Parts: sequence; structure tokens; C-alpha cells
Amino acid sequence: RGFDIRIGFEDLQRTDRVESMAESVPGVTDVESWFIAPASILKAGQRTKEAGVGASIVGIPPDSAMYRPLITDGRWLQPGDKRAIVISRDTAEDNNIRVGDTVTLDMFELGDSEWQVVGLFKVIFGGGFDAEPIYAPREAVYLATKKYNQVSRLLATTSTDNLSSVAQISTALKDLYQDRNMEVDIFATGTTPQDQVDAENQFAITTNMLLALAVLVALVGGIGLMGALSISVVERIREIGVMRAIGARTPTIMGMFMLEGVLQGLFSWTVAVPLSLLLARPLANSLGQAMFDANLDFRYNYGAVGVWLGVILVIAVLASIVPARNATQISVRDSLAYQ
Repeated sequence: RGFDIRIGFEDLQRTDRVESMAESVPGVTDVESWFIAPASILKAGQRTKEAGVGASIVGIPPDSAMYRPLITDGRWLQPGDKRAIVISRDTAEDNNIRVGDTVTLDMFELGDSEWQVVGLFKVIFGGGFDAEPIYAPREAVYLATKKYNQVSRLLATTSTDNLSSVAQISTALKDLYQDRNMEVDIFATGTTPQDQVDAENQFAITTNMLLALAVLVALVGGIGLMGALSISVVERIREIGVMRAIGARTPTIMGMFMLEGVLQGLFSWTVAVPLSLLLARPLANSLGQAMFDANLDFRYNYGAVGVWLGVILVIAVLASIVPARNATQISVRDSLAYQ
């Protein structure tokens, strides 16, 4: 989504008035008006209201830069489209509707009208819609409903993406409209930054679970490193004794084994980073398909690579302390007598 604020109205308002008022608010950089009307998709052979699937037709500018759903089949609206609609994939599957089919939309008191399905979209998060949206060119919806220059919802972009700043601009817009007796629908009003926070909170359980698994794997790796270094100390007892005999100090021996542990940790990190680059996107897509039946938006977090380097170094140092300390406890007599 390219918008920062959405304002829903209880009643239809004049488009030119709503947009000019929004543009006068400091911080608002662009606005876009949507027209929403109740509608039902009628099932094949049935032309009664009860046979339809409850929804709302959403008139949106075809060249909108503020919103584009996740298209799973067909295409999105284009300039020049007339009676073209984009419906949800779930609705299409439930009613055996395919891209290219012509369906009947029941506009209730305005009667029925024929529309062609040009695309299917997947709903991930509702984003403030009360009924399932059916997207169509705004001018075509005006013609079908005979209601021109009307707006149900306003979208706005701002000069900032800061959560508190966007919330302040949204509050200013709501106050401005309500002062002019233009009632705002609180359920259809919100901000994209807040929506993102809500979405992250919904996903937090999964994220925390994966993070906990990563920490457990790191701890198990640390225990394995400690065991490997302990075996290395036992295998090199005679070498340690020789080093002791020629004057090697305790810090030297301890530092040698700790450096070995750190180098093993660095080696594991250099192997893991390329693997993560190759596997992160497929794993993210698999998780998205399992949870939402859609691929997740993916961005590789290069900052996390540096964070995990620090974590691995800390674990490697801690895992090396006990074996390195044990190595320093070996006397020359014991080491030379070891078989």
C-alpha cells in the first residue's frame, strides 16, 4: 500500500470538497477518493439477493498509486477499463468463478448489472474493510450507481512515515471533517503505520517462536563446540606438556584454545551466511503459504548478519573457556606420563 492514512465517512460526501479540505492540512502530500456501494455477486442461475455473496463494490482510480492488492490470477485494473472487476480468490473458488467470466452484481435498489472478472486477489489482512471488497474502476461504479462526484473513503499520503506524526495528521483530518458535520466512520479509519504494527503483533508469536528455535540451535552449537574442544585438549595432552616444558605460559595455552574455538565459530558463520541467502526466501514463501496461502513479502535483513556474528563470537568465547582452562591445569609430569 502506498497510502499513510485512510478516512471513512458515515455518509457520502462531495469528492472535490473532501479532497480540497484534506490538501489544506499540513503534512498531507497527496489524496485519493474511493466510492463504495453495497453489492452482491449473484450465483449462476440465481438473480435474487439471497443467492448472492455479501460484498461491497469499491470504485478506485485504475491508475491508483496508493493501493494494489496481491493479485494471484489475471491482472489489476487498468486505465480504459469499463465494467471490469477484481474479486477475492476465495469468493471465486467458492462460486466457481474464473478470470474472464461475466458475473451479475446486484446493486440492490439500483438493480443488476453485468461485469467481467479480470483478476483475483488474495486477502492477507483486512485493512479496515467491513465487507469483502470488489474492486472496479471508479467511473464505472459512478455510472452503475448514478451517483457522481461522491466519496466514501479518502486515502492520503504524508510527508512522514513516523507513527506518531502520521497519527497526528490523521487526527487533524478527522477533526477537520467532524467540525464540518462530516461524520467519520471510526471502523473504516486508520493509518498504515498502525496497521503495520497490528500485523506485526499478529505475526509476533511466529517470529518469537522462530527466534527461540534459533537461540536453542545456537546454544546446542555452543555445547557441541565445548565438547569438541574438550576432546581436542585430551588428544593434545603431550603437546601441551611439551609447550609447558619449553616455557609456554598459562595465558598462552589458554589463548590458543580460545582462539581455536573462536575460529571454529567464525567458520560456522561464514558457512551459514551464504546458506541463509539461498534458503531465506524459499523458507519465507513456504511459511507464507502455510499460514496465509500466499507468499510473504521478503527482505533480507543484513543487519541481522552482523548481530548473529556477535552472538556467535560470544557463544564461541564462552564455550572455549572451560576446555581452555582445563588445558592450563595439565602439568608437565602428567602430560609426559599420558599414554
